[in-house]
Amino acid sequence: MADDKAAVKGAASMWALSRDKQTVRLTVPGLAAGDPLGGALRVEFDRTSLEATLSMLVQMHFEMIRTAPAEVPYVKH
Repeated sequence: MADDKAAVKGAASMWALSRDKQTVRLTVPGLAAGDPLGGALRVEFDRTSLEATLSMLVQMHFEMIRTAPAEVPYVKH
């Protein structure tokens, strides 16, 4: 996926769609220099895996909202 275009970039992650639009890659940068667990994490999703992941994340998001204590306001990002 060397020719990929980045769709969304952030401080902690980068999402990229492959040129053939068959996979999406999430790259999470490595930890601080010298950390024994350092190294970047790259995960590639095909359409089926991406749809399942998104569905699960949406369900978990709604569960977080539903069970949040009343005194903690929900802030939409």
